[in-house]
Amino acid sequence: MLVPPMGPAEREEEVSREKVLLASWWGIHSRDELLSTLDKLQSGEDGQRHAYWDIRRRLLEGKMENYFRVIAEEAAEKNNPAGVFIVATHLVPLHGATLPITAWDFGRYINLCRWGADCGWLTEKEAWDRIIPAARLLQASYASWGDFASDYLLGRNFWSPETGADNETIRYTVKLLNFPPKGLWSTIRWDESLNTGEALRDTLAASLLDHYEDPDPNGVSMDHLPKQNPVLIMLRTRVDAK
Repeated sequence: MLVPPMGPAEREEEVSREKVLLASWWGIHSRDELLSTLDKLQSGEDGQRHAYWDIRRRLLEGKMENYFRVIAEEAAEKNNPAGVFIVATHLVPLHGATLPITAWDFGRYINLCRWGADCGWLTEKEAWDRIIPAARLLQASYASWGDFASDYLLGRNFWSPETGADNETIRYTVKLLNFPPKGLWSTIRWDESLNTGEALRDTLAASLLDHYEDPDPNGVSMDHLPKQNPVLIMLRTRVDAK
């Protein structure tokens, strides 16, 4: 069941709220616009994966002496210094074929499917036919509910760093979901069978990560202001700790 049971009046109010959010957050007013947005999330034309990746790549590929210049340029170009800071302080090695904050973009993809069904723009079967492949993609990308949640929260903070109180509310909700014995995530194994079938293809990840390797942080000179380059120091520490 995609939507919890509700009375008619409550259901009408909920659908009205969802349509307002779809219109204001996504510019979605119809089935066609919903389907277009889902396709754009998959390709990376919409969502946050591409923007996050561009900042990450520039930070890693910039030489030591260019670190502060890259930070300043990215902050000025995107008018999002907080977002740039979030990327710079959350650098970790890539895991397989998964882009950072995949959990955020495809978590929202799944929610759009649910809302689309609730608003009558998708049948329940159409929604599930998109949700299950997306869930398979996420299941293959993370090792646990906790890993998924960490990347989801990182994506939300990157998307809207100025809404700190809302972000902390989401963080608290995630804690409750994991809290046994009644937290929903505590009752469902992360590796729960999703039956046989294909995972949704992250076409952005496939294009960006084809033959890509992160620069080796142990091969970068630390001679230039080493104590003022937290990006490579942080990445090097995490590589050495493996």
